[in-house]
Amino acid sequence: MAKFAPVAPAYIVERLPVATMGSYHLLLAHDVVKQPDVYSRVYNHFGMTTIMDNSVVELGEAVNPDIIKEAVHITGVSTIVLPDVLRNCDKTIDSIFEAHPIWLKFFERQLGIGREWGFMYVPQGLSIEEFVRCAEASLELDRVNFWGIPRNLVREIGTRERAIYVCRALAPERRIHLLGFSDDIIDDVYCCRIRGVEGIDSAVPLRLASLGLPMSMFVKTPPRGDWWDHAQYLPSMAANIETFRRWIRPQ
Repeated sequence: MAKFAPVAPAYIVERLPVATMGSYHLLLAHDVVKQPDVYSRVYNHFGMTTIMDNSVVELGEAVNPDIIKEAVHITGVSTIVLPDVLRNCDKTIDSIFEAHPIWLKFFERQLGIGREWGFMYVPQGLSIEEFVRCAEASLELDRVNFWGIPRNLVREIGTRERAIYVCRALAPERRIHLLGFSDDIIDDVYCCRIRGVEGIDSAVPLRLASLGLPMSMFVKTPPRGDWWDHAQYLPSMAANIETFRRWIRPQ
């Protein structure tokens, strides 16, 4: 069953009911280093699946590796997103081959060789062919235990379905995460229900609650704006999260 990772400032996530907060999370590295105390308190627990994102969607480019390293130290995450370049297959491949050996050596020292942790690789591209070529470039990389399938792929080819099956075929031992809600929530729900998809993350259910709106498959969510800096916890956030989880739960 696919899991939903609520993406929000840690001070909001810690106010969610325990069952709604869950144990599957994606964190934004640039925000973690701004609020180390609360992130360490909320997320630094064994048994959680915590994905450290490189904030490429929020900032336009992946954060400096030193920020990733600091954020991982604060939270003790289980999965670290390798650098990718939005919508660009060739630059993503170049960045991976430059970063991977350095990151592998560093995090083996920081997190240990025996501990269960790994990297997420996010193939990019403007077509399914570019996505496949970018995905194939990662097959020999050590410690990659997750595929990340970006939301912008829906804009390019209409769905993430084909990308999911490509990833399952190329490296079935890797788990699959859908990075963010796309502009087509119906496709997001459909793809979450495909066998092999571990989960999806988004701030949308929480942002809708801030606007006084229930979760809907047809909603067009406005840009995030300054929501992250000024959001306040509302009980309806938990209700919207549970609505989405019900949609992706197999019957």
